[in-house]
Parts: sequence; C-alpha cells; structure tokens
Amino acid sequence: MERSTPIVKEMPRRGQWKFIEPACPSDSMTLVRCVRLANVSFILLTYIAIFCAALGPADVIRNDRVYVSLWYAAFVCRTAIFHLGLMSLVVVALAMGLRQFRLALWAMPLLMVTLLPSALVVMQPIPSVIPASNLRVMTYNAYWHNANSKDSIAEISRYDPDVVVIQECSPVLQSDLPIKLMSQYAYSYIGDLRGSYSSAILSKFPILGKPEKYAGHLRKGLPAVRVTIDVRGQEVALYNVHLFRPIPSRLRKMRKQLSVLCDRVVNETIPVIVAGDFNYTGLSKMHESMLELGLTDAHDAVGQGRGTTWPKASSINWLPGFRIDHVYVTQEFTPTATHIGFGAGSDHRPLIVDMRLAASR
Repeated sequence: MERSTPIVKEMPRRGQWKFIEPACPSDSMTLVRCVRLANVSFILLTYIAIFCAALGPADVIRNDRVYVSLWYAAFVCRTAIFHLGLMSLVVVALAMGLRQFRLALWAMPLLMVTLLPSALVVMQPIPSVIPASNLRVMTYNAYWHNANSKDSIAEISRYDPDVVVIQECSPVLQSDLPIKLMSQYAYSYIGDLRGSYSSAILSKFPILGKPEKYAGHLRKGLPAVRVTIDVRGQEVALYNVHLFRPIPSRLRKMRKQLSVLCDRVVNETIPVIVAGDFNYTGLSKMHESMLELGLTDAHDAVGQGRGTTWPKASSINWLPGFRIDHVYVTQEFTPTATHIGFGAGSDHRPLIVDMRLAASR
C-alpha cells in the first residue's frame, strides 16, 4: 500500500503579508439602507412638525423674541401639513416596495393627520340646490408687475362681481381700470401707491365717505383700506387687506397688522366683509384668530376642494399650492358658492364668492 502524503499548510514567511479583501455589501444593499435611513429621519421630523403645529403658541399680540420664534415654527409646520402628507405617502410607498412593513406602519398615522382632512374636503358633495345670492365679491392679487391688463380686466368682466378688491394693482391696471370698467363700476377707489402696497376697490354700490387706510401707522402706505358701501340700503364695512409676507424680517409687522385688523373688526356695528391676500392658509393660528371674532371663511363654508390661489406659475403649476386669499364675512351674510379664477398675468388666482345679505333691519 502506498503511504498517503500528508498535506502541509505553508505558513507565510516573516515579513510576508497576506492581504484579505474585506467583504463589501452590494450597491443595492447600500441603497436600501440609505432609503431606510432617509425614511426613518423623515418620519421622525414629520412627527415633530405635527406636534409643533398642534402645540405651538397662538397669540398674535405677544412680541418677545422667543415667543415669536416658537410661533413662527408652528406657523411654518401648519402651512406645510398637506405637503408633508404627500411626502409621507411617498415614504409609505417606498417602505412597502422594500418590504419594510414596520416602517410603513409607523408612517400610516401621518397620513391620517395630514391628508385625511384635505381628502374629506375634496370628497365633499356639491349641493344639488344652491341658494340664491344677491352679492358677489371678488378678491384679486393682480401682481405689481402685471402688464396684462386686458386679460385681467376681461376676467373681472367675465365673473361680473358686484365688488372687487385688488391688491398689488399694477401701474397699467391703475390707469386702465377706471377707463375700461367705468360702465360696470360707477364707484371706485384707485390707490396711488407703488409696488406691492398698491390697492384698488371697484363697486357697483355707492362708496360712502372717504376710504380709510386704517393701519398706516405700521408702515407708510400700508395697503389696508376700509370703505363703507351702501348695499341696497344696508351699510357694509368692506376691508381690502394685504398682510406682509410671513418671512422672519417682516413677521412682527405681519402679526401687528392682524392684531390691528382684529381690533377694528370686533368693534364694527354694521355687517363686515374682510377680503384680500392674507399670506396664510386656513390651517394657521392667524386664520383661527379671525374665526374667533365670529367671522365665517366663505370657502370653508361652501367651497369645493382645496381652493388653491397661490402660486399660479407655469413652471410649478403641477405642484399643490396654498389658499392664502380669503373672504371673511359676519353673520349677516350667508355664503352660497365660491369660484377660483385663472389670474391672467398674476401669480395669484382670484377668489370669487357669492353670498346672500339679509334684508336690512
């Protein structure tokens, strides 16, 4: 018998190194882990944003720096709730596709909080019978650089509102409105200001007395105008409002502006319409401050869908926008229908509201 030769393992000599290639995860595994980490981070941040929106301060009078900072954080979170919901929907879809079911389960409550309210609004049935109205009001941020006065005026004529309040009334509109719409609107106020602080009011009903720039102490030429109109024998206080943009440098002025507006509205003794570009959505605490005065938001009451009014820009038209233009009314008015216009030449779409004014007592 042949003797088997033993196998001898050769040991590396001294000074001789044996390199072992480390085991690396595949690219697909690395991508899955990155997606999971991004999803977890987004879910945590969204929960924080929701709690911030729910528990954030609401007072628009208190002005110390820390309070205003917390208020602003809550304001931003509330404004972005719907959009956070859309992103949460993407997270759930990714988690389900990657079979990360526990992660998808954690994201499900976010959809209930962020998207369900908007879904219920969109699914709200259109009433079969719309009550008759006797007053139509349009609010329209026409954009200061809007040189397309022809289409803007055509849109006003098309909807034929009884009262039009315009913010950012461009120089072209300032000169063309009194000429082109003279036959429709016998009464008007055309401001002589420039930039985003210009405004105008057109009315088929008599404007009583002089228009009042009620908040001019905040900034010279602030476009907050109050007029009294005679609607078939009933005096009505009409406010044309354009709040400052909610950016940190103007936040205190915006809050002060709303505070002054609330003080004036609550002391009115006649029916009130407050319309304009408020630069906040219906989810903000500022909106709640207006409702606490006993006002009704017309679109909240009878509008269909989200009622997006901004932004109207061709490059981002496919993105879901915001409803930052509002028409508020006191209890003497009953909103019956709302319409969203096109807004030629502007970055806003006009909001048109039909309402019924109770007979004067």
